Amino acid sequence: MRYPIFWLLFLTAFRGGAFGQTADAVFGASVRAHGEAALAAATSVVLTGTSTSGATREPVTISASLDGKVRIDYGRPVTRSIVTTPQGRFEITAGKLVHRPPHAGQFAQLDVLAVLGIRHLAAAGVERTALGSGQTGGRATTRARAVTSRQQTHYGRVVKDDAEIDFDQQTGLIAAIRRRQYADESLDLAFFSTYTFSDYRAVSGLLLPFRIDRYLDNQLKQTIILDSIQLNPVLAADLFER
Repeated sequence: MRYPIFWLLFLTAFRGGAFGQTADAVFGASVRAHGEAALAAATSVVLTGTSTSGATREPVTISASLDGKVRIDYGRPVTRSIVTTPQGRFEITAGKLVHRPPHAGQFAQLDVLAVLGIRHLAAAGVERTALGSGQTGGRATTRARAVTSRQQTHYGRVVKDDAEIDFDQQTGLIAAIRRRQYADESLDLAFFSTYTFSDYRAVSGLLLPFRIDRYLDNQLKQTIILDSIQLNPVLAADLFER
């Protein structure tokens, strides 16, 4: 089959990502856009703001260690806490402790922190593939896929650590991260979890989003509007323990 020269050029560009960029080039450009030196030096972060889920609006504090541990506290005083680490997850509501299985993604819980989580997907040893152009919140994006070497066995099936990332074509900043996730009880019930990021501002040498929207299967479930972000605070030694 013969193609006009325009379509041959288009297909070549598409296979290499938007405008012919490789996935590694897109990730590298994004790391630089966010603040490469400050990103490399990041070890912890604390975000404070307001969470809105349906009719529920409440204060939220997100504390994270960049080795993959995240704690989300709702209310002030705290009424509910969700702690996720690469080894597992638990929730505390009104003093009641509930254990949850870990996600296959070793750093999936850092998706809520945008570029601070993406740095693990930009590291050596991760398989990255350009997927072409996309769109997030009306912004044209370059889409890429990252698959790490981590995998877990859930209910007799192997689940890989797999994510798709949208990068704003104009700025290189991360517009969205999405993963396929599974119900706690079965791999037969799957859904897409997507975080989108906007209202980027400079914080200690990094560009970080002050608005985070969480979607499940394209349905908006939560909006977090941040008041402040502290980079590299000292976290309590038992913050991520039961």
